Amino acid sequence: MKQFCIFGAGGHAKDLLAQLIFDLGRESVLCLVDDFNPDRKEAGFDVVAFDSAFLRHPNAAWLIAVGEPAHRMRIARLIENRAGEEGFFISSRAFVSYDFVPAPGVQILAGSCISAEVTLGRGTIVNIGTTISHESRIGDFVSISPGCTLAGRVRVEEQVFIGAGATIMNGTSERPITIGKNSIIGAGAVVIRDVVGGDTVAGVPARPLGKSIC
Repeated sequence: MKQFCIFGAGGHAKDLLAQLIFDLGRESVLCLVDDFNPDRKEAGFDVVAFDSAFLRHPNAAWLIAVGEPAHRMRIARLIENRAGEEGFFISSRAFVSYDFVPAPGVQILAGSCISAEVTLGRGTIVNIGTTISHESRIGDFVSISPGCTLAGRVRVEEQVFIGAGATIMNGTSERPITIGKNSIIGAGAVVIRDVVGGDTVAGVPARPLGKSIC
């Protein structure tokens, strides 16, 4: 059995931990990592600093349970530089199409649906109850919050954050809807047109609020 160190000890780490235990058992989790508040317990697991985790578990796979895309990317680079293996996790309660190939660091949580001809980039998180429909391409280190719908032929560039319950309407094969790099989609937004890189959009239909700070 592959065993994981989870980088993070906040809300998403707790969601991920619960699903790992459900699917693979408690023995699949070696520790959680929190450099700001180590040397404690969380749900019976050791919470340790990053360096300590590598010394204790040099052969572990890693899952990064941090929601902010740029921060998750930086952590992935640290793990890569230390020669740790970045794992992936697909919940047994998610639907994943026959042709899906997981990239390192991908997490697909329970209740999610990954349809045909969908690609997810490295380190992308698909949170609880999200649907990504046909012919969609998601870039590296994207965070998709619970309950989102990407309705098909959508292009999401890297380090995008999509808030809970947001919907991105479907594009066409000739002109997919594109969400630019480092943009933020507000919770509950309905996106019906392209989003410029670095913009924050919200509302129904979604409109720009200004540049994000990612």
